[in-house]
Amino acid sequence: MFTGKFNVIGFSILLSIVGVIITASRKYYLKKIGVHAVTLIDAVLTGTMVSLLVILHKSPSDIIKHMSKLRPIDWVICIGTSLAIAVSIIVGRNLLMHNDLAYLDIIDGGVDLLVTALVSYFFWKEEMTYKKIGGVILVMMGLVVLH
Repeated sequence: MFTGKFNVIGFSILLSIVGVIITASRKYYLKKIGVHAVTLIDAVLTGTMVSLLVILHKSPSDIIKHMSKLRPIDWVICIGTSLAIAVSIIVGRNLLMHNDLAYLDIIDGGVDLLVTALVSYFFWKEEMTYKKIGGVILVMMGLVVLH
């Protein structure tokens, strides 16, 4: 399901739409239900999407079988990723408490872009051309101009 280019692009767009809905509705819900409820909603939506991805991708027995193949470095990467998500939730919550939504958008968009480029280069050995570097710089400048 998540191997074809069409499926990957479609699911990425779906996740982006969910992220946009969360970001766009934050200001409204912050005033209506408060920061703690918004944080809980974020956690539930994120957990739901990740669980959906796992369940649609493989059966639970396949997942357990594949997890047994993880090397110690893989576990370190998984735990590090989970800690990074937890830190981002804490930082995001603090930004929400102060209603600094523009900064949250810049940080989220910028960090996502930079980390994706770095992971692609170092782990997936993608070529980093001048066009790609220029594109990253232009997108970062666009984020700053928009906010």
